[in-house]
Amino acid sequence: FDIEHIEVLRGPQGTLFGRNTTGGAVLIHSRMPEDEFGGYLNFGIAEQDHTSAEGAVNLPTNAHIKSRLAFNYDNYDFSTNNLFPGAPDGGLKQLNFRWITTAEFDDVRITAKVHHDDWSGSPKPIQSLGVDHATEGRQCTVAELGSPACINIYGHSVDSENFHDTSADTADRVHDTESWGASVKVEWDINSQVTLTSTTAYRDLDRFHSWDSDGPANFTEGTMGTDNDLVSQEFTVAYQGDKMYWLTGLYYLNEDIDQENSIDLARDLRTAPPEIAAGALQVFYHNQLENESIALFSQVDYQLSDSFTLTAGLR
Repeated sequence: FDIEHIEVLRGPQGTLFGRNTTGGAVLIHSRMPEDEFGGYLNFGIAEQDHTSAEGAVNLPTNAHIKSRLAFNYDNYDFSTNNLFPGAPDGGLKQLNFRWITTAEFDDVRITAKVHHDDWSGSPKPIQSLGVDHATEGRQCTVAELGSPACINIYGHSVDSENFHDTSADTADRVHDTESWGASVKVEWDINSQVTLTSTTAYRDLDRFHSWDSDGPANFTEGTMGTDNDLVSQEFTVAYQGDKMYWLTGLYYLNEDIDQENSIDLARDLRTAPPEIAAGALQVFYHNQLENESIALFSQVDYQLSDSFTLTAGLR
């Protein structure tokens, strides 16, 4: 939201952006603060009880310092119609904020960003539409598929011919995501050709999602939880000549990820006779990941002519 422009860089970009950019990179640039006070506000309404709003405001302090506050809001239901009594149709409410402040002095430019995202709601209720006929001991014909005459592996069917109708006990299923982050970039023009840049960033993400994939019963469901903390620091030196642009940098990243997941299988069988209940199982998955990365990189672009540029780099 509130985007200035998007760059699409084709071909390997691993020298500047790391190992996962062998096919290219997409750079999304936020709109930066402007010199004059102003802004915009957009509202929208659509199907599936969808309401949306987006806006931004410029807040110039003086000739050197200015800020921009932008937000995006979406509140919508999923396309499914849940026929299970007391269970929701599912949907999400998404609220996102971003604050940018820039300060420009003689040879120094500072850009500070803070963002916050808050998503909440309930997952989309799903239903496995079966291929077996409910009463005749055969597979359904193509014409019968999707109708109440066909049952899934659990013996369930949806009492409706409408493709969007489902029946899932998702009353206790929720989704909650909260994240925030901040970054500070300082650019210092040592002279007309050389610029030194420092970029410091931090991000925190907490997410909990519970899901149900068996319709009205309790055979296959679970939870997924993630706690992610990331800090990074980058220093670069750039040289701009008549035909050559040279960039050298040092990058550091430290990331911690905690995962708390669970899968609950065949809960409805736990009250059955022992030889059947033995298939009931609940698995708890706790995982901790620590990732540390240090990189030294250098890349040079040399303009051979008006049509051709030679790029060489090492990371």
